[in-house]
Amino acid sequence: MKDIKIQFLKITNFRNYSNLSIELNPSFNLITGLNGAGKTSILEAVYYLSTGKSYFTHQDKFVYKNGEDFFRIEGLFNDGNDVKIEIVSSVKQKKSYKIDQNAIKSILELLGRMPSFIIAPKDIQILMDSSIERRKVIDRTIAQSSREYLLNLMQYNKLLSQRNAYLKNCFKTRKRDALLLQSLDTGLIQPANLIYKHRSEFIDEIKPIFQKLYNDLSGSNEVVSIEYRSHLKSEDMSMLLFNSLDRDYITGKSNVGIHRDDLIFTIQDTPIKKYASQGQLKTAVIAIKLAQLMWFKNISGKNPILLLDDIFDKLDESRVYKVLDICNNELNTQVIITDTQEERVKSKLDELNIEFNHYTITNGSLHE
Repeated sequence: MKDIKIQFLKITNFRNYSNLSIELNPSFNLITGLNGAGKTSILEAVYYLSTGKSYFTHQDKFVYKNGEDFFRIEGLFNDGNDVKIEIVSSVKQKKSYKIDQNAIKSILELLGRMPSFIIAPKDIQILMDSSIERRKVIDRTIAQSSREYLLNLMQYNKLLSQRNAYLKNCFKTRKRDALLLQSLDTGLIQPANLIYKHRSEFIDEIKPIFQKLYNDLSGSNEVVSIEYRSHLKSEDMSMLLFNSLDRDYITGKSNVGIHRDDLIFTIQDTPIKKYASQGQLKTAVIAIKLAQLMWFKNISGKNPILLLDDIFDKLDESRVYKVLDICNNELNTQVIITDTQEERVKSKLDELNIEFNHYTITNGSLHE
């Protein structure tokens, strides 16, 4: 097992920081400060170095410090050997990625190299919002462990975009090109089948992990579960596309396929998003995200960095204790935590006799 650690982080013109450097403990790190102080920016920078993109926005222009037109983030990682990763994003030039001073062509060479997982307040959307958020749960996790999955997902999405553009044009012009559509459909079949296979296996394997973590965190015996819903459960992709053809022409979009997959979370056989309390929702989110990390660890042989962004608000003391205990004794991973309350996490880390670094952010400055 390779334990992934980040030893040093340096950021320039990233969010609200002109310059920031921080040395990190290989075990636990606690960063406290008021809302808006810049705690989350540190976690975002670590995640960006792991995945090549932000967890919170799709556009780098929102990450640049106000008044600046570029950012640079650098991290010294260790997976048994020291590895330096550097990413520079600029309005004027193409984004650049370097590993040990050597330029790489795309994030495909970066993804999964020094993996990290993040849990943030916005993750409640996984349970409450559209199926898009729930598919991200699957895709972000599997993509870090399987380049084959990522490449097939990219291919599927590219062809799907072309197919939808074609159908939209047909809807407007009432003209059809059967050969073009057949070509697109043929291209969709192979990646769709592979993606479905990976997703089915992932859910089967992660379900018992999720159930155990939820009960460990809640201290209850409530029965929680995940159901994977996909059109491909009932028919193969070629038949799905054939049978949906008339409807697709009428609506001007692709109505079937793995882009419509969903996860249904239940508690006591009832959909969580309809009836769960706030405590149950938050516990379920933390459980599914920790289950992702455990699954990835087992599949990849790499123990990722865990980033906990202000997730303890409105959690009772016993659940805060249990989350930290699981991180320390079951995951045994490097953890970076942000919180607005200094004593909430600090006291529990002391109770668990966990070694940690504590940093505070005041007036834009980081103090250890």
